[in-house]
Amino acid sequence: MSKRLFKSNSETREKYQNFRTANMFAYLNTTLEIFYPKEGKNAVRIVPKLADDHEQVGLWGMDVWTYYLNNQGWLAPNTFDKSLPDPVMALYNVKRVEDPDFARSISPLKRTIMFVLDVDDGSKLKVWPAPAMLVDTFVPLLKIDRTGEMIALEDPEEGRVVFFIRQGTGRSTKYVSPQLGTEPCPLKISADEVPYFKDILIVPSVKDIQEALDSHAEVTLGATWQGYNNIPPQCQNDKDENIDFPDFYTREPEGSIAHQVKQIPIEEVWKYLHDFGVANLLKGKPQEHQLRSLLLGILYEQFLFCLDMGLGKARIAVDIVQCRRRICGGNSRTLVTCPPSLVLQWGEEISKNSSLTSTLIEGSKNQKRIKFLTAKTDFVIVSHRWIVTQFEDEYMASKLYETSANFTNLIIDESYQIKNYKSKGFKGYKKYFSSIPCRYLFTETPVEKDFAGIFSQYYMVDKGKSFGTEWPPFQRKFFNVRTDVENPHILHYIMKLGTKKEFMQRFWSMAIRWEKE
Repeated sequence: MSKRLFKSNSETREKYQNFRTANMFAYLNTTLEIFYPKEGKNAVRIVPKLADDHEQVGLWGMDVWTYYLNNQGWLAPNTFDKSLPDPVMALYNVKRVEDPDFARSISPLKRTIMFVLDVDDGSKLKVWPAPAMLVDTFVPLLKIDRTGEMIALEDPEEGRVVFFIRQGTGRSTKYVSPQLGTEPCPLKISADEVPYFKDILIVPSVKDIQEALDSHAEVTLGATWQGYNNIPPQCQNDKDENIDFPDFYTREPEGSIAHQVKQIPIEEVWKYLHDFGVANLLKGKPQEHQLRSLLLGILYEQFLFCLDMGLGKARIAVDIVQCRRRICGGNSRTLVTCPPSLVLQWGEEISKNSSLTSTLIEGSKNQKRIKFLTAKTDFVIVSHRWIVTQFEDEYMASKLYETSANFTNLIIDESYQIKNYKSKGFKGYKKYFSSIPCRYLFTETPVEKDFAGIFSQYYMVDKGKSFGTEWPPFQRKFFNVRTDVENPHILHYIMKLGTKKEFMQRFWSMAIRWEKE
């Protein structure tokens, strides 16, 4: 009985798989057979590509974005016309943050439409909507070790057969062991037998894909889905703000703290320091930007300092700590986290610019732990990399709350290292160190490509007063989410049109930027 039942279930699964596969490639309109790699070994000969617009064609075929909606495969509506919107990609970008499960159901898949000869089926000409990840594994095969000559796999005379193995089915499918034939395999078909891509691809209109998306979402989300036209505007291709990064970092809004401090005559800055009774603590001749930064550190318990390399951020931090100790009284202690290469330099800067003591957390695994847990010095300096590993250690994690309570000041050097709000680093800093009263972050530029990385760094400055405590509301307010052209699993956060002014005002409320002259 169990054997018959198993057979019946196998047949059902096979029928369902065949139905799903046929519908998956519903966007192909051709009399040619579709090539389906079989379980085990496969062998194909790639055929030269044909296209009217070669800019849209990949290495061996046409690269396209595909979706599986409402039990059917669809091409992106902008497959041939990049000026058209792509509603599915736009919704995927937003839902990936808000509703990962639904986003997974409409997840884009990049394929390369190729024409191949199926060697195991009498070298019959077929069309193959190959997963781009498989095609990418062919690239390393191009180089011949003996001569260094590059081979064009689709070349009519010199092209070679490509061998690979398919393992598993569905989402667990893997393609392994790609190999290149050792001898040329000349083609025996004419170019007339190979159609143009535009003649075999069914590209839906924007309206058609919206309707398919509505139908898919109604089944998946039920009553919570109010229709594509009623979803939040960030899902419907909001316009992006054009941001000039150098301009952003050098033009603080008038009235901001940074702007006000830069307008104070340096003589008045010295007067403030004398009035606080800390001017005599400063060794050597501090530069103007260091004095202005020191004043900010005295006036504010949290701040973000953006300085070009070589402008003495360690000197600023040390001066802030020793001046606040005198003003506030007591023997406050400071935790410094920095890149591993800067641990020794921080120790040297502390000795050079103050009479305060420091412990450098170096040595073996056990030595580092003992030093960190037993240090009684004014400064304790650890590498960012090491402290992140301690967040995941059960024993150390239990000690971090107790240890962090012994610090009054937190210095995060190169704070861009926690710019990813999903990272273990930021989560650990937030959990264990965000309650340290005085927090100062130092970096050259908090972010380089987009401003989304400001969220986690600014949280460590003011615990959400400027940009909020949760990521989704921050993202929805300020950013459109765009998928990377080459990899849909990489997201880019582009500032929304009309939000730049407010973003700048919030950013510069607790930050200052210094550049080399």
